[in-house]
Amino acid sequence: MSPLAHAVILNLLVSVTLGAIPLFLWAGQPATSQQGEVPQFADLYEAALRSLPGFTQVEDEIVFISMGRDEDGNYIDPTPEFLARFRDLKASVKPASSAQRVAKKAGSRLWRIEDRDTGKPGRLYSITVQERRAANEIVIDVGFVSASLGGAGQQQLYKWANSGWRLEKILSRWVS
Repeated sequence: MSPLAHAVILNLLVSVTLGAIPLFLWAGQPATSQQGEVPQFADLYEAALRSLPGFTQVEDEIVFISMGRDEDGNYIDPTPEFLARFRDLKASVKPASSAQRVAKKAGSRLWRIEDRDTGKPGRLYSITVQERRAANEIVIDVGFVSASLGGAGQQQLYKWANSGWRLEKILSRWVS
């Protein structure tokens, strides 16, 4: 079995046990600069991010975006073209590789997300296709973390109808 298949099975097993939390566990490595996005799903990914409560209202923090994780657990950056879709937001939008996890106090287990260059606080949003149920149905995990005890997310079911993806149902939610 390939390493990717192992990772998918492990993620599914952990997801069943812990809900959506595994998508946002920080492996301690910096985000990858590898760019990942399936172009035909760009509209779907954008819709899923924008559907999160508060996503379009972020002003005082930086929005970092990840397109899931690679086989080593590193965040995958979206393409510059995908990031450009969010030019209308008041917040600055950057790839996940621009984010870092920083301890709130020396020796503390509590941490927060901030910009590597400026130290400005941010929210790291991640979106992952969890399951393709049929040609016209996809389950997406989408959410954010801003600190060790700050984050929220949803598992959403989207259906293709009338030449576009439509949010059919929110399957589950989590809050930290």
